[in-house]
This record gives sequence, C-alpha cells and structure tokens, in this order.
Amino acid sequence: MKTIFIFNDSRPTDLEPRFTALGEDARLFAQVEFDERTRHFSHYAFGCTHELSADLAEGITKPLNTARARLLAAYDRIYGNGNWVPVWIESPSQNEAWRRAIDLFRTRAAAIEPTVPSFSNVAFARILDAVLSRGRADAPCTVH
Repeated sequence: MKTIFIFNDSRPTDLEPRFTALGEDARLFAQVEFDERTRHFSHYAFGCTHELSADLAEGITKPLNTARARLLAAYDRIYGNGNWVPVWIESPSQNEAWRRAIDLFRTRAAAIEPTVPSFSNVAFARILDAVLSRGRADAPCTVH
C-alpha cells in the first residue's frame, strides 16, 4: 500500500490556496488551487474523505467531483487499483515520511538539467542580422 501525502503547499503570494498530492516515492500527482467556494471540500477532492453534503450547489459539486475522479484515476494508474491511501497532513515538516518524500522529490528535480537552446555562431549571427536589419529591401525574410 502506497501513501500519498496531501498538504497545503500555498505560498504567501498565491491568491488561492494550493494543495499538493505527493507520493511516498516522490511522484507528484497534482497541485490544485481551490477557490473560496470549494477550498473547504479539498479533503474530498483528494480522496481523503468520502462524503460530500447533498445540499451543495452544482457549481461546487461538479468541479469537486471532476477533480476527485481525475485524482483517484491518477492514483490507480500509478500505484494500481486501490493500492494507495491518501493522507492529509496538516504539519508536513513534522512528518518523517513526508520529509523523506519531499527530499527525494527535490533531489530528483535538482538532477534534471534544464534544456538550454544553443545556436552555432553562424546561426546566431543570422538571427542578429535578421533582428537588426531594419527592413532592407534585399534582405531575405521569413514571415510567420
């Protein structure tokens, strides 16, 4: 049985609260922002609770049920049908298993080198020439 940690991953600059689902093996399942109408039901959307009040408006239940279906399908796809348990963590930094998962996630993220575009000197010179050649009539051009 695999554990999926669900935690508040909001930043002070975020307009809406953001919650993250991170597997014990550092698989990132989702980062979801909830608005003021749905944030109180985020436990349900991530699969940590299984009941949703029947008297809620469709404008609330529809996005929650859609998010829940997608998240549960992702859990099944990665860990196998029902071979997972989502755990809501109020204080992630105090949870040893979460700290191991987040450390592994950060280590993997740091190991991925960003792709940096590179150009040959000739290609770069042509790019600069095209940018700086202020509409010479005889200059070849490409229209996009």
